[in-house]
Amino acid sequence: MQPPSNKVVLMPIPIPIIAAIAALVTTAAAGVAGYLWGKDLWTWLTGTPPPKDALEKARVLVAGPTGVGKTTLIRTVVGADLGKVGEGRPQTPGIEWLGTSDFPVWFADSKGLEIVKGEAQVEDVQSKLEAWSADERPHCAWLCIQADSARILGQADETDEAKKLRGTEGELGRVLSKANIPVIVVITQADLDGSELAAMQARCRDVFAFPHTVVPLCAEPRTGDGRILIPAHGLDTLRRLTIATLPAPLAEKTEGDWPK
Repeated sequence: MQPPSNKVVLMPIPIPIIAAIAALVTTAAAGVAGYLWGKDLWTWLTGTPPPKDALEKARVLVAGPTGVGKTTLIRTVVGADLGKVGEGRPQTPGIEWLGTSDFPVWFADSKGLEIVKGEAQVEDVQSKLEAWSADERPHCAWLCIQADSARILGQADETDEAKKLRGTEGELGRVLSKANIPVIVVITQADLDGSELAAMQARCRDVFAFPHTVVPLCAEPRTGDGRILIPAHGLDTLRRLTIATLPAPLAEKTEGDWPK
């Protein structure tokens, strides 16, 4: 008589059961990921409060994908070497406050916005944005897109309004606008004029279905073969429209302290 064996016999799991378990795990992971993204977006917007010096000044949220020229724009406006410039890979979503003690505006430079995907994730923070402390919330937002970034503008023949807003930039602009934070759409690295620029401006007005203004600009001259191809332009218009979003006493002070 053979002694009883201690060997464990593993019975094969039927394929349908494996598929069901995989589907359950995938659904659970997607739910967790969605929650974390929504939480990260709220932290991205409000997790880094403005410095003390910014609380008595105008505050501008500068949003847009990596490499669109946000930091270069801020540097040019302030006239100081602020932040890091470069295309690079998107990093963890976050805010970096940029400014100086003698400039009347502080800028919340967005980092890694394109990591946060989809309108549902942005919509999740709507009520929180509306409750954002008036002492810390930006007075307006610059939503930066490149002159050739039609990827966020949907298809020309798109009829479904919900599908026209492609990319987190447009969804963020819509949510900010609903929270009574004025949005200025900034077309960076733009030509002075021409049919392509006109088409881009018209497309922005058509696609971004929330109150906004469109400002094409070029923060620094574009050069080639030792000559200036496109001069810097649009900064005065951006300055004027930004000041117009501020409450009256602050607008008057900012107007006097912001060099033309």
